[in-house]
Parts: sequence; C-alpha cells; structure tokens
Amino acid sequence: MIVTWLDLTLFSLFAISSSLFFLLQTGKINTAKKANVNEQLKLKNSIFYPAKWIRQAGITAKKSPLLYWALKLSLTLGALALFFELPAFWQTLKLQLILVLIGFFGCDLWIYLKRNKRQQQIDDSIEFFISLMIVYLQSGFSLSQAFANAAEHGIKTNNPLSFELNIIASELRSGRERHIAFNDLHARTGIASLHKLATIINIGSAVGAPVIDSLKAQLSAVKAQQSKKIDDQISKKSLETMLPMMLVCLPMFFVLVFFPAAMQIMDVLQLLVGVL
Repeated sequence: MIVTWLDLTLFSLFAISSSLFFLLQTGKINTAKKANVNEQLKLKNSIFYPAKWIRQAGITAKKSPLLYWALKLSLTLGALALFFELPAFWQTLKLQLILVLIGFFGCDLWIYLKRNKRQQQIDDSIEFFISLMIVYLQSGFSLSQAFANAAEHGIKTNNPLSFELNIIASELRSGRERHIAFNDLHARTGIASLHKLATIINIGSAVGAPVIDSLKAQLSAVKAQQSKKIDDQISKKSLETMLPMMLVCLPMFFVLVFFPAAMQIMDVLQLLVGVL
C-alpha cells in the first residue's frame, strides 16, 4: 500500500479538525463575571463571526474566533484533499464546489444545530423553573436566593438552564442591575420565554407589583405554550404515522374493492357486446 503526501495531508487535516471540534465543544463560559456590573452584554452576528449563535450554543464567544476560523479552514482544506482522493471520473467541478461548501459551512451548521438543541433543553425546563421560583419566593427567599436555589437544587447540573441561572444568580448577588442581568440572560440564550419573563419581572419591579404575581402570570403563559407545543407534536406524529398506513392500505383497498367491481363491469360489458 502506497501512502502519498495527499493521504498524509488528509489524515493531518482530519486530526486537526477533530481536535478543534473538541476544543470548541468544551469551550464553556466562565461563570466568573469580570465585566463592570453596569455593563450590558453585547453579542452580534456578523458575516465573519456569528458571536451570538456561538454564545447561545454554550460556547465562549469572545475566545473562539481563532478556533472558529481554524476549524472552517481545516474542514475546507480537508474537503479539497478528499476530492483529489476520489477516482478521476468523479472529480468534476460541481462535486468539488459541493465539497468545499460543505467543508466551509459545516462548522456553522454544527453550531446552529447545537444552538437549537440547547435552546430546546432550556425551553423544556422553564415551566419547572418558574414553579420552583414561586415556591422559594413564597417561602421568604429573596430573588437572588430563589434563583440560586432553583438552579442548584431544582434543575440538573448538566441542564444548560442551570448553568445560565447560576450566572444570573452570581450577577444579582454581586450587585448587577436586575434589568441588565435579565436582558443579558436573554442575549445569552435567545429564548423568547426568558425574554418575556425578564420583561414581566422588570416591569413588575418598576411599578411595584409583587414578583410572585408576575411569575404566576408567566407560568400560565408558559403552560399554555407548552400545551400547544405538545398538541402540535402529537398532530405531527399522527400525520407521520398516517402516511405509511396510507401507502400500505391504499393498494390493498384498490385490490379488494375496485378490482372486483371492475371485473364485474367488464363481464357486464362483454355480455352487452355479445347481445348486440
């Protein structure tokens, strides 16, 4: 077996890409807040670096640009090296372009899917979290204590919502303004329910309304949203189940119903032709 420089290049790029994926995957955010307590978190997506998506995927946004572009370039070069490893009759310009696009945008697709999965995990835990918050607040805990206890004792540590709640609990204990902390929570997660929760708490605090009442109102809205989501999933599963049943039953229906009727019609037509 002859190993060429192209094989070594492809193997090296594969090893580099795997290492970069591992580094990017484990690049969690440090919970220690070093910024000014009155400084608001600013995350923006750009053509060159999707900082907001990366942070909402649970990866350190400010420390990942070099990893992000190194991964994109290694995947693109790996796709080119793989193209030249293919048989000659497969080496077309169209396939080369497809492989390059897959390599270049593969990292973005992975971040997008990871972000959606993380948001789904957070969204599924919000209802339970708000219920815990109401229980702790009714027991006499402060808002920051309720956040800390709900994050530490009520939600699993591997849940991304627990991670984000620990950050906001630390921010509130350190004296960070409540509306800035909640706005940052929405920016870090991109969850609409958390944005509504932040708005309700901020407005309730501004007008002097009890936080518990605001949380109960938000809990009712979240329950309605979750019920609608479950109904939509049930309807989707029903349609997915009905399609193979139709594919199986329709041919049997034609064979058992229409075929005998068609045979009888043909017999009647033959009799009529014989009589005429």
